[in-house]
Amino acid sequence: MKYIKEFINVLEKINKGHCDYVTKQMQELENSEIEKLDKLLQYFIMKDNSMEYIVQSYNMIVKDSMAHIVYFMKNKQYMYSSFDEVNKMLYNNPEKSKMYAIGSSITHYLWLNHIQLNRFYNKKIQEYIRLAQEEYNMPESSMVYLEAGIGGGEYFVETIKQTNFKIYNGVDISTQAVKESKDFLDYNNISDSKYNIQCIDFFQYDFQKAADLFVCSEVLEHIEQPDLFLKKIYDVTKESSFIYITTAINAPSTGHIYLFRNMDEVKELVHNAGFKIKDYVLVSNSQNKTGTLRESEPLLTAMVLSK
Repeated sequence: MKYIKEFINVLEKINKGHCDYVTKQMQELENSEIEKLDKLLQYFIMKDNSMEYIVQSYNMIVKDSMAHIVYFMKNKQYMYSSFDEVNKMLYNNPEKSKMYAIGSSITHYLWLNHIQLNRFYNKKIQEYIRLAQEEYNMPESSMVYLEAGIGGGEYFVETIKQTNFKIYNGVDISTQAVKESKDFLDYNNISDSKYNIQCIDFFQYDFQKAADLFVCSEVLEHIEQPDLFLKKIYDVTKESSFIYITTAINAPSTGHIYLFRNMDEVKELVHNAGFKIKDYVLVSNSQNKTGTLRESEPLLTAMVLSK
């Protein structure tokens, strides 16, 4: 793959240690995942970014994560605790926000925990489509998709490619995220007549129809009151909805302000909002496949919820 090879060559020059991890990780990817990563890198190149800039953006995520991990191990808490702090440092910094968006998108295809969640989602969404048709007699063409916190648009694009819903709605508080996601949809030849994406606070969005499929990927750890966010999700979904939510546990990183210390805390918050957990996975970014989880190890969880 042309762009992946170029990416690795540049990464080796600026962060050889991490490049070794990436090279090893590439052996775990399926062919379809390698193709998606190569296409993503091509997309960033087509947007007039040099490969050096793309790699620097990814490396910024790596270095920032390490700095946050060191802080977390020493202080037992995240570096930031309020949205205002992160907003000034990241979201209101156009250049850093752009690099953060590029780097974060690449982690979806290079970090083991993200890859495992992507695979879990792809499996579960197909199960739900069959369930909706067989048990609820709902044709795909009548269904509504909603994603809160659309980010770079990876889940959004993947869902559109796998389904044939009536409409796909997305909201994000970040103007950069909305712009990037729309550009990514255009790059994937998805007509804007199929979707509606708005830059707005999720709490302020006027939902005309409850979502049949709701996705919220790695948002809860970025907000001060995830309990209220979950209750809002409850209000915009229905009994038959497929609700897919991911969040981070003991995972210090740029933008993370709400600390979940274990899966029990996540479950308690979800149950208090009125949801049942139908299925979930808990994954780490370690390449040690046989080792047990370490205390306070950074984790990601993906949950399929129902009312």
